[in-house]
Amino acid sequence: MGDNTTVFAAWSDTTSWGTYNYLIFATIITLGFELLNAIAMEIPQLFGANQIPIRGKHLDTLEFKDLACITFNRCLTFVFNYNVLEFLLGSAADSGHIKWDLDDATFLNTGGSVIACFIFYDFFYSLFHMALHHRSIYALVHKHHHRQKAPSRGSSDAINVHPFEFAVGEYLHLATIAVVPCHVIAVLIFIVTGGCLAMLNHSRHEVKLPMRMFNTKFHDQHHVVPNTNYSQYSSLWDMVWGSFRDHPDDVKAQQSKTK
Repeated sequence: MGDNTTVFAAWSDTTSWGTYNYLIFATIITLGFELLNAIAMEIPQLFGANQIPIRGKHLDTLEFKDLACITFNRCLTFVFNYNVLEFLLGSAADSGHIKWDLDDATFLNTGGSVIACFIFYDFFYSLFHMALHHRSIYALVHKHHHRQKAPSRGSSDAINVHPFEFAVGEYLHLATIAVVPCHVIAVLIFIVTGGCLAMLNHSRHEVKLPMRMFNTKFHDQHHVVPNTNYSQYSSLWDMVWGSFRDHPDDVKAQQSKTK
């Protein structure tokens, strides 16, 4: 028991990590990343998910710039997740902002906090994303991501963005959990689910949740009509901003029902 406590203490003190710790951590993040991508790309097919029709030009060949962005951003995920761990084990735990004890888990600081995190995140992400589309800076940052008008590769197409854009998007997750009081279970659900949904958005699998909470067609519509659907996860804030546009197939389906 004492040895287990010593091992946990050594891992929980990130300031004392050595090369071995960093390598193990990077391996865990890499395997987790690949697992999420496998879930996003393979599980929907097992359940017979429809494929979203291709309406824009597919980026068939990834060029050097694409591979460089993907590689850099993959490396950045190690740094980001390390910073999240530092936050969870450090000041957030000391202040009680993040609860760790299972006895402290409640519906409010787990399920309620997850919902609050997604709403908070998408509020700022949609505004940031909208700003990236402003003509004064579009060509400098976000245009690179929109070279792909029919994303299909899951994680590779999702993180094939300018490093500045990726860094802001990633660390907005950290800012979110720094604002929303959570149990560590809620943090895990928010980070993992968010990563999986981002990959699904770039998979061509039609996956949706009730009440427009999430629909991969929303983001596919954005890649075809860039000045629409800026949110990452739901249609909530786009409906507020007036930038939401439904997918043409869903519009036709709704029209046919009313006839």
